[in-house]
Amino acid sequence: MRRFLPNIYMFDVVEPGPRFRFRLIGTAVAGVIGDLTGRFIEETLTPEVLPRHTEQLTDATENLAIRYMVGDLGWQDRPHIRFHRLLLPLSDDQRRANILLGIAYYIGAWEKRKGDGPGDGPPPPGPAQSLTELVDARVMAADIPS
Repeated sequence: MRRFLPNIYMFDVVEPGPRFRFRLIGTAVAGVIGDLTGRFIEETLTPEVLPRHTEQLTDATENLAIRYMVGDLGWQDRPHIRFHRLLLPLSDDQRRANILLGIAYYIGAWEKRKGDGPGDGPPPPGPAQSLTELVDARVMAADIPS
């Protein structure tokens, strides 16, 4: 589990709204998108992609739905960076999520590209080899009610 920690991030669900504030960002995620701890998602995304991400976060919050997404960072002028994201709702009342736990895996983020920003350079030690590897391990170990 320790090797996946750099790929983890968490959102606090803030009412009314809901609004989503970054609570924690692992080093691999921060290395690609920056350290956004304490910032709301609407402060970090462009108006073009905000609705799509907000819709998924809201669905996970209100319906306790697990969400999986594959995309790229084209909206950050970095279309060469693709990502896989798994979003898991955490709830203290089993009716609505109050924290969203995410895990992200970036492909293409670690190629050395001069001036490419936070993704420059090698990855942090020990990132997940693939999100599929992580999901397979977690699904096999979890007792997910249907």
